[in-house]
Amino acid sequence: MTVSNPRRVGILVFDEVEELDFVGPWEVFGQAERVSPGSFETKLLSLDGKGIRTAYGLKVDVMAAARDALPLDLLVVPGGRGARREMKNPEMLDLLRSVRPGKTLVASVCTGALVLAAAGFLDGKRATTHWAALEDLRAFPTVTVDHRRYIDLGDVVTSAGISAGIDMALHLVEQFLGKEKASEVAERMEYHEGLPERVSRA
Repeated sequence: MTVSNPRRVGILVFDEVEELDFVGPWEVFGQAERVSPGSFETKLLSLDGKGIRTAYGLKVDVMAAARDALPLDLLVVPGGRGARREMKNPEMLDLLRSVRPGKTLVASVCTGALVLAAAGFLDGKRATTHWAALEDLRAFPTVTVDHRRYIDLGDVVTSAGISAGIDMALHLVEQFLGKEKASEVAERMEYHEGLPERVSRA
């Protein structure tokens, strides 16, 4: 079945981003597009449209400058060492604040939650992040910190560290396409988080 109106997804990367923070969701939405052609149009974005270098030195080309990709249905902000710089970057915060409330679902992985908090997206909300950054998130007095795999508040979704972004992305696929399609995506990825371990016996 082909979906006529794909959901526009942007994953906003930056120097020193944690690799799995963005590649995990990228893989999930890519597999979802294979399962339901036309369901997701996913792009890697940066503030200036130029490539970035990840936390472990991987050079990554992006597809567009973030502002040129707007409007989006979903914007994912990953974390990593660079997130602590981006949470103080006026250009990053201005971009996030330009996203239209109610039109774009905003999600974070790991310390991407600190960037969302700095932009005001988590004011008066419950949120999570990597266990090592919980105290940093608590430094925002209006944010209620609750360490869970992910927290979905409807217009904002936050997830815990690194691999938790995969769980969050699968959850979003389920929200968009239904449980059956999300399960098919997880099966294609051989990702069995929360499922009984499969053992091959010779």
